[in-house]
Order: sequence, then structure tokens, then C-alpha cells
Amino acid sequence: MGAMRWLFSGLILIALVIGPLVPAEKSAQAQEGGVPLPVAAYAEHPRLLITQAYIDETLKPRVESAAPTWIAFANYINSTAPEEDAEWTPTTALRSLALAWLVTGDSSYAQRGQAVMIDLVNRVESDPAMSGNGGLSGPFMENVAGLAVGYDWLYHALTEADRTALEDILWRATKRLRNPLSDTNGIIWLDNQLMAFGNYEPRWLWALTAAGLALWGENQDAPALLEYNRQVFTDTFIPALDAQQGGAWAEGPVYGFLANWPKVQTALAWWTAAGENYFDDTLWWYDRLAYDMFLYYPSQGRTYNQDWGDPIHNYPSIIGDSERYHPAVAYGRAQDLLLRTVFVDTEHGDWMDWFLRQPPDTMPGWMAVEEFLWRDPTRLGTPPDALTWFAPVNGHVFMRSNWYGENGQLDPDATYVSFNAGDHISYHQFFDQGNFTIFHGGRDLVVRSGVYSGDGTSDHDVNYYVRTIAGNTILVCDLAEVFDGIRPNNEREVWLNDCGQRTMSPFSRTGINMDYLLENWRAYDTGSLLRYGDLADSTYIRADITGAYNSTFYTTPENRAKVSSVIREFVYLRPGSVVVYDRVTTTYPAYTPMIVFHFLNEPKPNGLFFGSLVEDSAIYMQNMLPNSRVTMVQGYEVAGQTIDKSWGEPVGNDFEDSAYGVYRLEITPGQPDLDHWFLTTFMAQNTADPPPSENVLVIGDTMRGVVRGPAQVMFDMQPGDDEDVTQATFQVGVGVEQVLVTGLQPGATYQISAEGSNQQTQTANDAGLVLITGIPSGTVNLKLD
Repeated sequence: MGAMRWLFSGLILIALVIGPLVPAEKSAQAQEGGVPLPVAAYAEHPRLLITQAYIDETLKPRVESAAPTWIAFANYINSTAPEEDAEWTPTTALRSLALAWLVTGDSSYAQRGQAVMIDLVNRVESDPAMSGNGGLSGPFMENVAGLAVGYDWLYHALTEADRTALEDILWRATKRLRNPLSDTNGIIWLDNQLMAFGNYEPRWLWALTAAGLALWGENQDAPALLEYNRQVFTDTFIPALDAQQGGAWAEGPVYGFLANWPKVQTALAWWTAAGENYFDDTLWWYDRLAYDMFLYYPSQGRTYNQDWGDPIHNYPSIIGDSERYHPAVAYGRAQDLLLRTVFVDTEHGDWMDWFLRQPPDTMPGWMAVEEFLWRDPTRLGTPPDALTWFAPVNGHVFMRSNWYGENGQLDPDATYVSFNAGDHISYHQFFDQGNFTIFHGGRDLVVRSGVYSGDGTSDHDVNYYVRTIAGNTILVCDLAEVFDGIRPNNEREVWLNDCGQRTMSPFSRTGINMDYLLENWRAYDTGSLLRYGDLADSTYIRADITGAYNSTFYTTPENRAKVSSVIREFVYLRPGSVVVYDRVTTTYPAYTPMIVFHFLNEPKPNGLFFGSLVEDSAIYMQNMLPNSRVTMVQGYEVAGQTIDKSWGEPVGNDFEDSAYGVYRLEITPGQPDLDHWFLTTFMAQNTADPPPSENVLVIGDTMRGVVRGPAQVMFDMQPGDDEDVTQATFQVGVGVEQVLVTGLQPGATYQISAEGSNQQTQTANDAGLVLITGIPSGTVNLKLD
């Protein structure tokens, strides 16, 4: 049984024995002594996110010292940009002008803010959700939250009549928001249950919480609303965060930006307005700071991928539906800015202070307000001393060769590697457990293929982009397998067989919330990190992704099991080498396994390698499986069809207008069988450097592996048999300086002997690894002591 299956079984038992789930532990980093921001007195305004004390003690000194964040913010508010931006983001324009009034006392800012507020009132009042002629929507929820903040921050600039009118509209909006019948689009409730793993629910709760806290003391029913909000936050939302250890978010980068910006504001508003600290309820808040840092690419990009776009820390399109180059990345930075304020003087807060100073070290004008609010320009921070971040339950792992160069700044040429293999709990999540990507020298090399339409229900979304075939992972072909309804296809009633990972049928496409997830856990248990860890310059992962497929573990009602075991082992050898070892056991010899890898530019044969060159960066792949076949496919081809259109047009969205990752290599075994293995190596380097030396396959008695230059990696031949390697004999290649041996018993001591060298005694680490150095080429014997 995999790690995640054990976790879910244990949680079910706990739930039956002791009742509702509670966070398993708290961290000393979770600010148990309180959040380091002032709390407003009862009935004091402002109280949402900031207080008069915070303005006086923190923000006004930044104005007086002409801090860079104030200069950038002042340049924005002293232009016509807020009014221009109010056409598409009225909430941030209002927030900017209201804060400008609070820190300067200049009434002209308040007047300008009130003009934006009038427009925002009209938007809320005229929204179909208010009249019952339409369902709840993201813009409606964002506008209600923005109006509540505007009411609170401009409270003392408003007339009594203005306040009364605003209180009325805010209260009526909360009634619509709380009514499940208003949710005709099904974005908050599903099957009469409140969802917790999506990006609409956090915006919904932030709107309710902002309105309730803003009206507390002015509306006699506000306490009842706040009690409802409190219960939802603590009983539904925080447990869903706590389950996603390491700060992960199952929907991926862009929806993570959209979901967690309102979520951190909700938590902070409870503190500043009511003195209730929810940052100490889960480690997730603290770990999110590190997760975000490791998620980003080392290099910069621009929104819309255009020269005129805003500079951003670039991010990958992995894990879930994600437009590349999306301006929502600004919400991710805002979230990090706020969290570093909450977790100041902690390790992760210090890391983030350093990261925020790396280019681009500013926000676009429309979000300069957040940079001014939450960033302390005097804090320099320090770069992380870790090169790997593990989020074990979601199975997200981010690795890089280094953080900084000789100048002490973020190194844009560093190598970045991602891996994911965990549970499928979110609607927007990909069906690609076991996927990985490689990025080097500012270029995406082994890529997640396809282009998100922005909607998620186009033919390209449903039959290619979200599917296993678009990832760098494992396919197993049962030609009779059915994938109907894996996502809604609003272009045609067709769901192609990509030979990939299964649907959640007959259950919901999302895990809904923790109660539903625990009740139906087996359908969503699609991957587990069985072992993971670092040793010297290497990162090792063993993932069981059997449950992601129709398998002996879980099979959808309309299908049959095609596999009984799918194990992927992954080693990153810094700075630029990756070794992937796969073991697949099928239930019938005709169910053919295949591994697929995607590239930005065409991979061309080069000796035993396939090389793909992207400007100054290159990736070389070598297939180590004897008697296998490597096929190059160009285009988004699935089951003989090319799926390169969304809504009848070439794939694209508002932020990217060209196909991405249209080249793939498919590796298949030479003959049918039940048991299969694959061993593949990748080398990322600069184009100007000579191609790498050829790798050498090593076959021992109980292990197989590869010689990659001065490094050698050995794997258990049978990683899925739940037995650790207790003895092994294999050859060490010529010129090898170190051998990474995996698959050993964690914590056990092994005797290692080699021809012509002294016997070594080593203890395997928690991931079952030892690193052998100082031995000559020739036969090595390893035995459990």
C-alpha cells in the first residue's frame, strides 16, 4: 500500500474513532504568539487588513523616508492610471486611492476613490446575481469584496447617507452569496456540498468575510454572518489547506494565484479586525512562502509574452490548467508579500525577502499598492540554503541547480526541474501523475505540452491539454478503454482514448471537500511519493502512480484494469542530468506501455541521443532500453486525430498565441509482455558546449542502472515488490567517481566491498540511499550488515 493510501486509511480510522479532523500539528513558525500586525479596536475603521496603528507605525514612515515602494506607488496614484485601470480592475484602483488618502490625508485621493466606488456600486447592483437573473461569478464576488474594503478604508471620508447606502448593498450582496440557489453555475456548491479545492470558493468567502467584518458593529446581523464565515473557514477551508502539505495547491500555478490571494486576505482580515489568528492553524501558510519561491522559473518573462508586457518572475504551465504569461502572477506576488509580513523574522520569510529583491523586483502600477503595503525595503533577506522543495501529499517536487550566481543575484541560467505524482483532488488538475519538466538557461526544454483555452472545455483542452498524453509520463494502451466525460467537451461529444490515466468515475471530477474526499478516497488516490530525499548533489524520488490508471487498485465502472503496478523513479544529478527509471506491470500482454516526452523544438538524432536545441540551451535524451523503438510525433496527435483547435481556431488564449511543445518522442518496448522497464537519461546544457558522452547501461544481479559521466545511478530491479534491496553485485563504470545506490532499507547499515579498495560501511538515509565514493571501476558487492 502506497504512502497516500496509508494516510487516507488512517484518516478514516481517526475520523471514526475521535470525530472531526483537526490539524495534526502546529509549527513554531506559525506565529502562535499572534500575527505581528496591530489589531483594530472594536468599531474602529479601517480594520480590514490594515489599522490606523499600522498606518502610523509602518506606512507613514515609508512615506516620510521616500521608500522605493512609496515612490512607485506615488507615481501611480499621481497619474490618471487608477481611473484608466478602474475600467478593468476597479477593486485595485479603489484600494490604491483609498490607501493614498489614509497615508497622506489628501482628500483629493478620497474623492477620486469615491468616484471609482460609485462605478463599483453600479457593477454590483446591476450584476445578474443580485437580481436573481444569473448565477454567482468571479467578478461579482471580487467586486463585493473590493466594495467592502473601499467602505472600510474610506469610512471617515463618507457621509452618513453614503455609509447607509453602502451598508445596504453590501448586506443584500451577502444574502445572495450565502444562498446556494444563487449558485446556478455550480462554482461554490456541488451536490449540496461546499467545495474547498477550487479557486472560486476563496473569492466567495473573502467577499463574505470582508463584508461581514466591515459591517460588524453597524449591522445587527453581522455577528451571525461572521459566525457562518468562521465555521466555513475553520471546518472546510483550513482542513483542505492542511491536507496539501508543503504549501501546495492542486489546481496549479495560475489558479493557485487566483485562489490563494483572497485566502490569505481572509486570514489576515480576521486578525486585524477581530484579533482571531488562523495563521497558526496549519503549516500551509508558512510553507506557501517556500513553495512559491521554488515554483517559479529562475528567469524573467513578460505578461502576454510581449515586449510591452509587465516583467514577471516566470512560471511553468504544470500541475493544472495554466495560461502561460498570465497577469494573475501579480496576485501570487501579492500573496507572498502579505505572508512575508505575517511571517517576518522566520526562515521562509527571510528567503522571501531575498527573492522579492530579485529582478523584476517591482509590481505593475495597478498592484503597486500591495508592494507598498507589505514589502519592507530595508530587509535584504538571504537566499534559501535548500535546492529542493517537497510537497509530499500533492506530490509536487521542485528542484534547481543553484539559486544565485557570482553576483549574489538570482541566476537566470540555473537548471530547474519539476516533478509531480500525487492525488487528483481538483477539477482543474491534469491527468499526468509522474510528469516532469526540465528548464535550463532561461529556456523550457522538456515541456508540458499544449495550450489552455482559458475555459477548460474546448476540444483541445479535453482531448489533449489536460490529458496524460500531453505530459512527460507513462501511457498504457487498452484499445477498448473509455474516457467519456473526463472533462466536459463543449465542442463535440467525443473523448479520445489517449492510453492515459483514468477518470474519477462514478464520482465527482473534484474531491469537493475533505469529508467527501475521505469518504471516496480510493477514486482520488492517483499517486504517492513512496520515497524522496536529497543526498549530496542528488535528489531522488520513487512514486507509485498505479492508482492513476485503470488498475487492480481502482477501476472505473465502464473499464477493466490494465495495470497492476506503475512505479516511476526519478533522479536529478546536479547541475543538469536527470535519470528516469520506470517499471510497468500490465494485466495483459497486449496492453502496451509507452513513455512520452515533449520538446519545444524538434529533437533530432545525434549518435545515441536525441537533441533538442532552443536558442542557447539544449537537451539531450538517451533511451537505455535494449530492443525498443523510439518514434517522433509532430503535432497534437491523439488516437490518429490532430487536436490543434480550440473553438474552431488554432490553439491559443489571451496571453499566448502559438502552439507549445508540438514535438514528442514515444518509446515502446520491442515485444508484448506483462513486465516492462524503461531507463531514460536527459542532459541539459548550453548549446555551445560539446554534446555529452554516451551513457552506459549497467545490469547487476538485483539492480540495474546507468553510468552518466563521472556519476552512476543504480535502481532496484523490482521497486514495486515492497522489498528493499538487501544484497547486490554490479559493475562500476570506468571513470566513475560516485555511485548513487537507491532502493535500500532506510536506516540500515550495508557493507560495501570492491576490487582493489577497502571495505566501506554505510547507512542508508531515510530515502534508502547511499553514495559510494572512492572506489575503482570493476565489481562491487553490497550486502545488508
